[in-house]
Amino acid sequence: MAFQLIHKILLVGIASVILSFVFFALNTNTYTIILLVGIIISGVSFLIAMLMNDSRKSKLRWALVVLASIFIQWFSEPFFIRLSYIILIKQNQKILSSVNDIFLSKKGNAIWVTDSVLWKRNNVTVEEGQKIRHLLSSSRFFHVAKDSSRVYYMTFSRLDVTHGLVYYYSDYKPTTGTHLIGNWYY
Repeated sequence: MAFQLIHKILLVGIASVILSFVFFALNTNTYTIILLVGIIISGVSFLIAMLMNDSRKSKLRWALVVLASIFIQWFSEPFFIRLSYIILIKQNQKILSSVNDIFLSKKGNAIWVTDSVLWKRNNVTVEEGQKIRHLLSSSRFFHVAKDSSRVYYMTFSRLDVTHGLVYYYSDYKPTTGTHLIGNWYY
C-alpha cells in the first residue's frame, strides 16, 4: 500500500472527524468547524486517492481504511461526547454547584435565561438572576431550568435541537439519557 502525501492528508481528515466530538459540549462552534473541515478534507483527499494512478489493490485498501474509520467514528462518538460533557462539568464544577444551590432553594419550577425581563415571571429574583448571570458569564450555559426532579443547563439550541446537562437532585433517576458522573446526565 503506497503511502503518499494525499494519504497522510486523508488520515488527518479522518482523525479530525473522530476527535471533533471531544468539543461537542465544550464549544459547539469549534466542534462543527472541525467536523466539517475533517469531512471535506477526508472526502476530497479520498477522491483524489481513488483517481490517482495506483493499483486497484492499493485503492481497495484505502477504501477499506475509510470504511474502517467510519465504523471507528460511529462507535467512538458516544464515548467522546460523554468525555466532552464530563470535561465541561469538571471545568465548571464550582459554578454549577453555586447555580444549583440557587435553584434548589426555590420551591416549584424556576427558569433563568439571559433576558432579565423574564426572571421574576419565572420564579427568579433580580438579585438571583444577576448572580446567575455573573456566575455563567464565562461558561457555555445560557438557559437553566428547574422542575420537580432536575436542573437542566442548556449548552446549545438551534431550531428544534437542544443539548445540555441535567442534574437530578431527587431520588428519581432517569431510565433514558447517558449518565456522566454523580447526579449528572445528558
